[in-house]
Amino acid sequence: MRSNNLKNKRKKGAVLVFALIILSVMLISGLAIAATTITAMKGSISSDKSVQAFQIAESGIELTLRELSTTGNCKPNPSVFCIRDFIGSCELKDGQVVISGNIGTDKNYELTFEDASGPIDDCNNDMQITKIKSVGTFQGVSRAVETSSSN
Repeated sequence: MRSNNLKNKRKKGAVLVFALIILSVMLISGLAIAATTITAMKGSISSDKSVQAFQIAESGIELTLRELSTTGNCKPNPSVFCIRDFIGSCELKDGQVVISGNIGTDKNYELTFEDASGPIDDCNNDMQITKIKSVGTFQGVSRAVETSSSN
């Protein structure tokens, strides 16, 4: 009778150890899945911010092209644009004209311009723009878009 009692206790102890091992494996698997999901979500958020910044930069280019095609022409030469008439705040940064704007909260763009001789460095001059660069920024992420003219 005593030997049966001892065998039952050993079986119960083995079941307990086996259950703890299974629970440990399940916990480790769950933690691994959670860590993978969190990493994927962070990457997705970062990618979304990058796409948003790119779209803001692209919007800056589109707004510029629309503005230049409607009101930016200096008379009498329609191929020369007046930066001074352009929307936004014109300022000099690092020796070149920068026009800043936004299309919403925390959605900013900065435009820079070049003519045939290089970066434009005066807000009041009339010039033939050959290149426009727009840098869009969204929640600390920046992306740039550039377009050229073949005038």
